[in-house]
Amino acid sequence: MQLKFIICFFTLFAFNTYAEIIHSLSAEVRGLYGTGGLQHAVLDKATFIEKAGHNIKIVMPYYTSLDQLELKNIKVIANNLIVHHDQGHSNFMYDVVEFDHPEIPNQKVIAIKHNPGNGYSNIFDNITNNGTKVYSKHPNEGQVFGFFSKAYNQWMDQLNLNKQPDIVILNDWHTGFTAALLEERKDVYVNNIKNNKVNKFSKKVPYIQGVIHNLKYQGVFSPELFGWIGLDLKYFHGTEMYGQTNFLKTLLEYSDYSEAVSKTYSREITTTRFSEGLEDITQRLAREGRLSGLLNGIDPSAWNPNIPNTGLEEYDQFGFSDEDTSNKSLGKKKLINDIFNIDPTDNTKLVALTARIDQQKGFDFLLGQNGTLEKVLANEDLDFKFLVAGDAHGDPNLSPYIQELKRLEAKYPHKIRSFSFSPQRERLFLYFSDFYLGASLFEPSGLAQMFAQSVGTIPIVSNVGGHLDSVKPGESGFIFKLGNGNDETVNNLYNKFKEVEHAYKAQESFRQLRESTMKTNNSWSQRVGSFQQFIELSHFNFFEKGNSFIRSSYLEDSILNMEKAYKFEIDGSKKCYIPFKKALGLRF
Repeated sequence: MQLKFIICFFTLFAFNTYAEIIHSLSAEVRGLYGTGGLQHAVLDKATFIEKAGHNIKIVMPYYTSLDQLELKNIKVIANNLIVHHDQGHSNFMYDVVEFDHPEIPNQKVIAIKHNPGNGYSNIFDNITNNGTKVYSKHPNEGQVFGFFSKAYNQWMDQLNLNKQPDIVILNDWHTGFTAALLEERKDVYVNNIKNNKVNKFSKKVPYIQGVIHNLKYQGVFSPELFGWIGLDLKYFHGTEMYGQTNFLKTLLEYSDYSEAVSKTYSREITTTRFSEGLEDITQRLAREGRLSGLLNGIDPSAWNPNIPNTGLEEYDQFGFSDEDTSNKSLGKKKLINDIFNIDPTDNTKLVALTARIDQQKGFDFLLGQNGTLEKVLANEDLDFKFLVAGDAHGDPNLSPYIQELKRLEAKYPHKIRSFSFSPQRERLFLYFSDFYLGASLFEPSGLAQMFAQSVGTIPIVSNVGGHLDSVKPGESGFIFKLGNGNDETVNNLYNKFKEVEHAYKAQESFRQLRESTMKTNNSWSQRVGSFQQFIELSHFNFFEKGNSFIRSSYLEDSILNMEKAYKFEIDGSKKCYIPFKKALGLRF
């Protein structure tokens, strides 16, 4: 498309009159189903986008576990739809249902509900006998989310034009093939326009924002899955990697614009160390100005220090504020007494570690005979006690990390205890601990450190990803450096604990540190403006793949600087070199 110079006479006010229709697709949504931070980010972001005046609906699979919840105002908005897979040999019937989110009733959730025939199992059956969290018991998870993507694409295409989305947010690998299916839909539509087979304004072509929550998990399956889903063969190259079908690569290739969940992580994933083998793609997106980063946020009302809301009455009485944390100390004393059956001294420091028990979260250097926890626990001059809440993948009895935690508990029964994860335990431990430990080898965003900051629990975190974007040393936490190997990292973190010990004893400066930590604003209200920038720039076709030479003016360290681009483009006194799209939700 040949670009023409045009003058932008539109003001910020004019842009804000647009109320976009937005769909946010995710495998996880807090209050409905979740395994990690994805569930929180999706719901809270949607809530604040709604508050910004847009019509956003979350779209997810209807897992069979949802039947165990008391969903409100549930209604079928489309029924007995059929998608064909494997060249018509596999046919899936489904309904589309809508209901109120149980925590936020005015937030509507749409779910794709599989209606299996007699003798067939529900593809979204995720209820296991041992309580292990899974998306599905289906033997091929790729087929599960391939069906989800294809069903959503078909349903969305059947909506009236004024109900079709202007923007589709695709969260993580599970939604990757949605991007490819929408690309195919667009290509068919454009071809039909060229051949005068359809009215030009019969469909919306939504802008696609792919959100990278964790590049490590990519959804890699056999190459036959591509054929099973049923895309045209010309899209195969964009979905294939090393001979396998890769959902996350598909998401990156076919999204108009990709956003990592922190600015630091957006830069990290263009390097070999953090790219998980996708550096060729992430570097290309960066060169094209189609990659940036936005730190996840939280809903501060859910982490109000005045209202612990742990569900335990004996603890919920200990509300506090940044000006008076005496009740936090009382809650901490009770927690230590209840769990360790001892009374803490004035120098006893309680550390919460709430995370998956796996390699990413740093357990290789935290645990073991020469690990940091052993060194800290063995030092009688460092009076730290640790509360760990987390689960390992699979059978906990087979996890070496779980076994090592049990060894430490047996050796230091009055200094460390570990528990299975639950939202209630996370709240209880974060509310009434002095410190939060985040020891990740990589951390795309991290939310626990933000939860902790809200309630005056000071983070001690590694120097990666969202940790660096959310924690400022001396103001809102401590940062330790990951070394070139476990030994160096162990020593770095051990020395940081000694620094924390010294800081804790300086009572007045520590009080000030806690107060400034609690005043850190991690609300989505501070972040959602960046999404508004994405919306407004999309009105100029700014993210069209062919406009990379335009976006190059707004790159910073090869990553798109959204704020810089936005501030220039909305200035009505300057020339804009990006063609204005002719109708909301259309790009032609």
